[in-house]
Amino acid sequence: MKRIAQLVVLVAVFSSMSEISLAQFSRIQQAASFNPRNQTTLASWDQLPLHKHAFVQAQMTRNGAGATWRTRLERPNSQGSVDVMDTRNFTLFDYRKMFAEGRTPAPQELIGRWRGVNKGIVELVGYRQFIKEVSPTPCDIRGDNILVEQVSNDMLRSIGWAPVAGMPEEGYVSRQGFFQVQAPRGAGKFKHGAIFSYRDGANQKTDPVRLLVDKLVVLDRNHLLGRVTANFGPLQIPLSYFTLERIQ
Repeated sequence: MKRIAQLVVLVAVFSSMSEISLAQFSRIQQAASFNPRNQTTLASWDQLPLHKHAFVQAQMTRNGAGATWRTRLERPNSQGSVDVMDTRNFTLFDYRKMFAEGRTPAPQELIGRWRGVNKGIVELVGYRQFIKEVSPTPCDIRGDNILVEQVSNDMLRSIGWAPVAGMPEEGYVSRQGFFQVQAPRGAGKFKHGAIFSYRDGANQKTDPVRLLVDKLVVLDRNHLLGRVTANFGPLQIPLSYFTLERIQ
């Protein structure tokens, strides 16, 4: 995770890039829903949470003075729904929309062990999968990240999330990135969501992981969606999204 903080300066360049607005993307979705090819798949996909179904993603590309539409059907799992743990099924814009739709979890909902996947800058530097363990203490709720062997998306469901061996005092797994669970705070579009504060975790003062803050919302009973930022005082630089699936 130290490599993540070292790339924060590069991320600042990308944060200045213009993005398509939510209103524009909503119009794209609405237009796509009227395409007869999409109606047999899911007529009202724009009104449902993205991770619940095999959805059609519409994209608009400029073609001279006009525009052309192209759509693609995402990969459903065996239950007919998109596998929320397969990052290939979603863009960063999809995760942003899902985060806006999610609710803030109660502290007790976070307790347990969760398998996770990253999407974004954190994924690009090689930290694709991990396990988070959240436990209550006499005073608060704290957690950490368990290192796992990194595998491809195709192998994730068969051999993924195998912990890296660690010391006996760590439970024979390798742990890093300690955090404290805190109540939501902030303003704007991302003011909701439970907070994992690495600054207030048991990390060394020189560890750059202390710059990171996770915000989490509930997708469903067994899944959470997180948003990672690097915080330099009031400046918050978005790094990635991650999805958690409950193990226990």
